[in-house]
Formats: sequence, C-alpha cells, structure tokens
Amino acid sequence: MRQATVGSTLATLYTRSATRLLRIDVERTGDADFPSWDPVASGIPALVLQLNADQRQRRSQGYSSPATHEAFCDDQDDLVIGCRIVETHVRQEGAVWSWLPVTEQTTYTVLGKQRVEGMPEPHTQVRLDLNQRSPTR
Repeated sequence: MRQATVGSTLATLYTRSATRLLRIDVERTGDADFPSWDPVASGIPALVLQLNADQRQRRSQGYSSPATHEAFCDDQDDLVIGCRIVETHVRQEGAVWSWLPVTEQTTYTVLGKQRVEGMPEPHTQVRLDLNQRSPTR
C-alpha cells in the first residue's frame, strides 16, 4: 500500500473518530474595547478524552495546572499553549452534530501540544493536554 493511500485512509478514520467540535479563543490584552477572550477559529473536529487518575498524575508533571483531559485534532495556527478551547457541538448517532447550549459547553485551557507519532506526512494531527476550567456536572 502506498504512503498516500495509507495517509488518506488514516485521515478518513481520524475524522470519523471526532466526537466534539471546538472553538478556539485567545486572550487579547491592552484595549478595554475588546473582551478578554476573542474567538479566532471554530468548527474544529476533535476527540476529547478524560484522563484517569494515573494518567493525570503522569501528564501533570511540569505544568502549573493539572491535566484533566487530552484531545486529538488537526493543528491550527491559533492553537497555542495558554489558549482556551470550548466544546460547542457534540456528535450524535448517524454523524449528526448537535449544538450544545452555553450552560453545557465545557471550557479547557491548553497546557501542552505534541505532534501525534506515527501519522504520515504532513503531520497535522496533534495531541493536546488540557485543564478543564468549567465546573463539572
């Protein structure tokens, strides 16, 4: 199997595994006319997973806040350490995206960003270490 065929197959499977659509917010400072967080990208498909206690302990080393979740998504220029991501849609049965009301949207801070090993070129998939900022339900 050629690398291009393997890459397109993996990309197709990767896209189907997404369970959430995310919005990226970055902090803007200096001008009172701008809110503290500005949305810069939305509709980013991602797989968001909660970490168990052992994974939280191992992943939190080196971070000032504990890592509570990890996410896998395509890399974006605005997806930087310290930005905020918000779950805006959830994938239902039949690959239908359902909008989440604002009260049910979960907010995370990006603690770390790493390229996913083993993915063919171009390396656009990343793993994010996240800290959940919104209260748990």
